[in-house]
Amino acid sequence: MNTVKPTERHVPHVDLQFLVKDSSKENTCDMQGAGENHEAEMKYRAFDELPLSMSVEDVMLILGIGRNTAYALVRSGKLRSIRIGRQLRITKEAMVAFLRGIE
Repeated sequence: MNTVKPTERHVPHVDLQFLVKDSSKENTCDMQGAGENHEAEMKYRAFDELPLSMSVEDVMLILGIGRNTAYALVRSGKLRSIRIGRQLRITKEAMVAFLRGIE
C-alpha cells in the first residue's frame, strides 16, 4: 500500500493542455475548484499574448485548474513564483519551465 506521510505534500496530477480552447464556449474557460463550477473570461488566446508575470488566478484560467491545485503547485516548488508585496506572481519563463517539465 502506497501512503503519503503526514509531513509530505501530495500534489495532484495536472492535465497540461496549454491554451487549448473549445470553440463552442466563445471566449470562456471552465474552472473547477473546491467542488464548484466557475465561468471566467479567457484573457489570452496565444502564448505570445501572455504577460511577463501572471497572478495565480491567471494561471488557474490558463491551465484549467482550481485555486487549491494552483497554490499547491506553487508551494511544492513545481511552479516557481516570486512574491511582490503580498502578491504571488508567476513569470512567463516559470510557466514555460513548468510546462516543459524542467526543474
